[in-house]
Amino acid sequence: LLTTSVSTLYLSMEMTETEMFRRFQQVNHNMSKDNVIDAYKENGGLSTDRLQHIKIITTSMNKEQIKDSLNSHPSKILIVDHLKLLKKDGKQNRAVLEDYTSFFKQLALKENILVIQVSQVGRIYGRGEQKLDLFAGLDSGSIEQDSDIVIGIDGKALAPQRKVMVFKNRDGDSPFQYLEQDSDTYRYTITEEPKIPTIQIFRSKENEDGSN
Repeated sequence: LLTTSVSTLYLSMEMTETEMFRRFQQVNHNMSKDNVIDAYKENGGLSTDRLQHIKIITTSMNKEQIKDSLNSHPSKILIVDHLKLLKKDGKQNRAVLEDYTSFFKQLALKENILVIQVSQVGRIYGRGEQKLDLFAGLDSGSIEQDSDIVIGIDGKALAPQRKVMVFKNRDGDSPFQYLEQDSDTYRYTITEEPKIPTIQIFRSKENEDGSN
C-alpha cells in the first residue's frame, strides 16, 4: 500500500487517526512505536512522502457518507476496517452486513475500484476451537457471496508467524503463504512453513522387552 502510490481511502473505525498515522510511519520507516514518537519529539517529524496518497477517516459511516467521502477524495482503493463498525441505521447486525457487502460489490463495479473489507472472526475461531476457513467471518454468508476473493490470516496473537490463505478466488487458484510479523514495526516478511519440532521418545531396554 505504501509503495504503490495508488490513491486510497482508509476507513479505520477501531483506531484514532493519530494511531493509524503513527502505525503507518512505523511501517514506512521500519521503526518501533517508541522510535517514531521520539523522532517527532526530537526532530520534529519524519518524511510522509509515501503516505500522501492515503486518506484516513476514523468516524463510522453509512452508505451515503461513504459515497460522499469517495467524491471528496477520489480513490482507486477503499479499505473498510472493519465491517461491524459501520453505521447500522436501526437495522439488525445480519441485515446491516448483507446490505453493506452488497453495496460494496456494486460500488466496486460502478466506480471500478478495489474494495477491501475487513471482518472479525467468530468466537470459536478466535479461541482456536475451529480451524480457520471460508465461513470464519462473522455472518460470513454475505461476505462469501458478494466477494470475488476471500482471504484469511491465521495465527496466534503473541506469535510472529501468520498463514495467509485464499479461501475463495473467482478467477484463479487458492494459494497460501507463510509470513512473519515484526511486532515492533508491523512489517511482514515472507517465510517458509514453520517446522514442527520432532519429539524423541527414549525407552529403557526393559520396556522394549515388554518387562517392567
